[in-house]
Amino acid sequence: VGCCCAQSCEGSIENPFDYFMWVAVEGQVQDKIFHLLPPLSITNALPITIECVIKYTDTQSKCDHQIIPAGATVPVHLANFSKTLENGIILSPFGLSENILPINIPKTPELSTFTFTDDEGRSFLLRQENLCDAKTSERKITVFSDFWIMNRTGLPLLYKTPKSTRIEAGQHESCFTLLQGDPRDWYPEKASPPDPFLYSNSSKNVPMCIQVAESQWSEAVDLSTEQMFRCLSITGQEIYDNVPQYELAVTVKPSSELFWRTREVIIVPRFLLVNETNSVIHYHQCGLDSRFILSPAQQLPYHWSNASLDQSISLTKAPADNKTFRWSSPIKIDKLGIQTVKLRAENNLYEYAIISVHVLLDKSSNVTLVVIKENTEYPDLVVDNQLEIPIQISQSDCKIIDSIPRKTRVPFAWD
Repeated sequence: VGCCCAQSCEGSIENPFDYFMWVAVEGQVQDKIFHLLPPLSITNALPITIECVIKYTDTQSKCDHQIIPAGATVPVHLANFSKTLENGIILSPFGLSENILPINIPKTPELSTFTFTDDEGRSFLLRQENLCDAKTSERKITVFSDFWIMNRTGLPLLYKTPKSTRIEAGQHESCFTLLQGDPRDWYPEKASPPDPFLYSNSSKNVPMCIQVAESQWSEAVDLSTEQMFRCLSITGQEIYDNVPQYELAVTVKPSSELFWRTREVIIVPRFLLVNETNSVIHYHQCGLDSRFILSPAQQLPYHWSNASLDQSISLTKAPADNKTFRWSSPIKIDKLGIQTVKLRAENNLYEYAIISVHVLLDKSSNVTLVVIKENTEYPDLVVDNQLEIPIQISQSDCKIIDSIPRKTRVPFAWD
């Protein structure tokens, strides 16, 4: 070799330690790429920051301490890799893992488990994948969790396995209270979703049960099947002679890119009321006197106030301009489709508003949207009187008769 020079490969994504080398061999210049790799890299495939403590096995002296943000990979250069090394994880709020796992022993198993214990003596597990690249001899360690439980309900949730009497490690029951009163008070304004709850068990086939505030525990949810979707109805504690029923939708799907080893368990409200009218809407479960408020453009999850009553809702427009409307007929929200209802004015039954309720499934979140609209320009039904004389119409078994002038089209809905 007559001479050589090196230049960093700027913007290299696959390996930041790549260099271009121009090497003169027997008078001819050849382009080469030299891959300079760290002997060890550690990837944090968790949604939270962790700390890795690397020690020499024989002396237990610390040789490196890495703080690794979520989704980051850090190289380890400072250790003497001719000695046997081991790795421990510090995870908030558990502290240092109870066990230390070997790093560079040739017979290191590809998948091993860190064990943590919380302040109430409950165990928590994390996985470590330990692989050695056959081509480069670089050792790659990845720390991950089997499941991320992502609470998108806005409500406090607890988790446990079906046969256990204790909730999973890292949770506390003392902060939960009964959900009562106006549902708008259950959801703090501008509250961000909680961090994913890390869930790993001795077996990936262990199902999970869910509790909403102080409700009963749900049926077991199977987490072993990817692309799983199911609805849960969870019975709550009695409140003023009413036993509520919380409606949730649970989806299990593989995570993406770096986090592919983990399955996401996404929990959302099953029903979401959406007010697309320009009026304040009052609503309640049929058979109850209570009423709740949904402002224009507001969205609010819906749960049944009484599990034993008919599962349908009724709604009306809030009083305005000295005008009060009657409650609508029952509306089913557990079947997709469009239902149109007529809200008659209390002081003049021949004056009414027409409301259409669109029940549709948001496929991106598996939330059932209950969209409330008031649109007389494009109604679902119309009565077109093409006669030269006015006509009168009435729904069967309804005592109210409406008149339609000659040559007139009017929107129509069932009383």
